[in-house]
Amino acid sequence: MVCLQQELLYAIHPPYIQNTDLPYINNFLYLPLFLNLNNDGESRFDKVKLIKSVPNESQSTIKVLGVLLDNKLNFASHITNIHGKISRSLYSLRQTKNLLGLSSLKLVYAAHVHSHLNYISFILSAALKKHVEPLASVQRKAIRIVDGAGYRELAPPIFAKLNIMPLNFLIDYNACLFMYDYNYGHMSEGFTGMWIRRRDLYVGDDARELRNGDDWHVPILKYQYLAKHPLFYFPSTWNNLPNELKLVEPRKRFIIELRSYFMNLVYDPG
Repeated sequence: MVCLQQELLYAIHPPYIQNTDLPYINNFLYLPLFLNLNNDGESRFDKVKLIKSVPNESQSTIKVLGVLLDNKLNFASHITNIHGKISRSLYSLRQTKNLLGLSSLKLVYAAHVHSHLNYISFILSAALKKHVEPLASVQRKAIRIVDGAGYRELAPPIFAKLNIMPLNFLIDYNACLFMYDYNYGHMSEGFTGMWIRRRDLYVGDDARELRNGDDWHVPILKYQYLAKHPLFYFPSTWNNLPNELKLVEPRKRFIIELRSYFMNLVYDPG
């Protein structure tokens, strides 16, 4: 999974893109998530190139490592695709809810719902809320079926009861896992130098001790909507973790404690 996530974020190779004269950006090769924005919100290029899908050149989406990328880079096509798969899976849950116990129903949920939501879920941080909300809604429908709850019952207590992470926390969870791998040098070389620590902003005679010097530097953004862009959202989400959690090793233990941290937020959102 980690390798696939890195590959998706790292490169959409030139054979898939029209007019491959785009420059490299900070070692990202034609990366849609980082391609068209600088930290002032302005386009780096006149326009984002249409993704070429052979043999139909009029098609504006292409599937890369299971993710539908569209020419508007808003992941609406990918979200619609996932939503359709999960909606069809609700039928399986309804048909089996009276035949299987809770533990077995959770397995069905994991296979038919969670697997689709979890795969490369961190890219959904860049999607508009109006696109992500239908996915969150269908997830709530699924957990109500698993729990046998009514359609009007509040979802947070059900998520806590079933020990299932809501989509918004799942996005942050996977973003933190990505940053953990970057933090501890587990990423491919193409990501080297993508983010710098706050203490590294001041070198030589300007060197100083900073209270949060080990955090990743997130620049002040001219436009707040850019805060959800992965280039800024990932390090910001990591910085918000408790310091003791960031230091946990090895990775398997970190995964356990990170999940526990986010599930505690589900239990006590305040």
